[in-house]
Amino acid sequence: MSRIKMKQSSTGIYHVIQSKTCLYDCTFMTRLKSIHHISLLAFAFFIISFYSCHNNHPIQLVQADSLLLHGNYYQADSLLSIYDKNPSNKKSAQMYRQLLRIGLLFVDEELTDSNFALVDSLTRYYNQSSTPTEYAKSLCFLGEIYRVNGDFPSALDVFLKSEKIARECKNDYVLGWIYNEIGDVYFAQRMFDECTNYYRNYYNIAVNHRDTLRMALGACRMGIVFTIYDKVDSIIPYYQKAIELGNNTIRPENIVPHAIRAICDIYTQIGEYDKAKAIMPRDSLYDYEWAFWHLGQNHTDSAIYYFEKIHTRLGLPAYEESIRYLAQLEEKRGNISKALSYYKVLPTISDSLRAQSRIEETRRINAQYNVNLFKRERDDIALRNRISQTLLIVVIIIAVLAALISVYAWRAYQQKKDLEIIQERLLRKEEEGKRKRSSDQIKENNLKITLLKQQLSEAYERNNINAADRIKLDAELLVKENQSIEVRQQRKELVYKEFLKSELYSRLISCDNEKNVHLSETEWNQLAQYLDIIYDHFRGRLLGLAGLSETELRVCCLIKVGVTPTAISILLFKTKTAISMLRRRLYEKITHQKGSSELLDEFIKNF
Repeated sequence: MSRIKMKQSSTGIYHVIQSKTCLYDCTFMTRLKSIHHISLLAFAFFIISFYSCHNNHPIQLVQADSLLLHGNYYQADSLLSIYDKNPSNKKSAQMYRQLLRIGLLFVDEELTDSNFALVDSLTRYYNQSSTPTEYAKSLCFLGEIYRVNGDFPSALDVFLKSEKIARECKNDYVLGWIYNEIGDVYFAQRMFDECTNYYRNYYNIAVNHRDTLRMALGACRMGIVFTIYDKVDSIIPYYQKAIELGNNTIRPENIVPHAIRAICDIYTQIGEYDKAKAIMPRDSLYDYEWAFWHLGQNHTDSAIYYFEKIHTRLGLPAYEESIRYLAQLEEKRGNISKALSYYKVLPTISDSLRAQSRIEETRRINAQYNVNLFKRERDDIALRNRISQTLLIVVIIIAVLAALISVYAWRAYQQKKDLEIIQERLLRKEEEGKRKRSSDQIKENNLKITLLKQQLSEAYERNNINAADRIKLDAELLVKENQSIEVRQQRKELVYKEFLKSELYSRLISCDNEKNVHLSETEWNQLAQYLDIIYDHFRGRLLGLAGLSETELRVCCLIKVGVTPTAISILLFKTKTAISMLRRRLYEKITHQKGSSELLDEFIKNF
């Protein structure tokens, strides 16, 4: 039985060639996407180069753009390495250099979730700058990370934002790039109507600009889509056009062989063997096509020869299909023992395929988890930055107030008392702020509850029991949230009052006048517990900024409580000079900026 008879019992050419297409479609799409990335990145970098000159970027970066535009990636890497030895201190140049680095990873298809934080920072930076083209590109990089990790909704959301910006800029090159990326998102989810429209838009842009390479790439993608739709009259012309255009590009070997394999496979399926033979080279690259060509014509011996030649070369899916056909052909030839040996291997291969699929799914889920983790960390950092800005204003006000008080303070003892009063005011202000935010949240929830009660009455009037039950549950959730907020706030206040009245606090505040004071491990742990409760996991948040030793953590805890440097040196059995140097190094370690020990004290008090 020929391959046509064995497979055309299903519906259309798509089902006939589906098993074969899936074996090299992934490689085909990857190669096409790599070429597409390289070529389109060159045009995108042309635009970046224009803006680079406009923004007075270093000459090495501008020259690297030019090299990337002409495809001289090794020379571009060398030039960027030279630049990296003496980089510019301007933030715009630094961010632009990072964009180039991410662009190179994008070309090599090496963007992963590990690059998420950097790409996200680039996106935020260019969102605030007046360079919409770079913003559109950074969004495209971000969408690519989402797409690679299988988060198609997030990828599509980012790509659509990028598309809108590119439209406003009237930048066809970037817009064509984005059309192709959106098409890939839809194609991966088998939403062929949508992906066809975007691939066609991409192809049309290439035609309008007479861009031979992109026309060839677009024709290949249209051929793949119409293969899915079982439209032979459209498939063959597109692949023929891809072959014709691909031969006129710099690297035809990256396009033409894939198109030839695809069109030969279609000719084989529809029984036009002479046409397939006329264009199919006698090359090991086409052994797979020759195997099915002979199979379709019942050339049993030749088909077996080619299947035996390729069955270990193209991975597990090709191996499984080759073994299955070899078993059928040997059975047809009457070689039952050899056919049985092939049939015995099939279950093992199927198990390996399922195991491989599970491994890939596990990796995808793990990568998606890492991306989500980065997103949460990014949001947490943004929240902490907003809080830090607010606290910075408070610190400035307190610093001015402390300066005025110090004018009238003529004794060290009085200065100490005044500083204690200021610190208490600061702590009270912080607590009042927390209570106010909690109170505002409770008020907002109460307003929602009132609105839900009105909606509940309306639901009862409409006799909509399901809506009424849902509204009741929503109201109960808000009530419980209010109760939870009140309980947490009361607990913090009680712990704070307990700490101020504790013997531990008294010892810490008064140890300036004692020379041989130390805390036991139990007391250190007790201090850490107080601070973690009062200041929302104080130590854990510090460790999230930098890896700190136990001594460094204790210094931060003592600063937060308000212990003076002299007292810290006594409690940790170190000199005042050593403590001052440690605080200065600790500030640089946490903030990655040069600073003084006083800046660390200010940072920790407001952290």
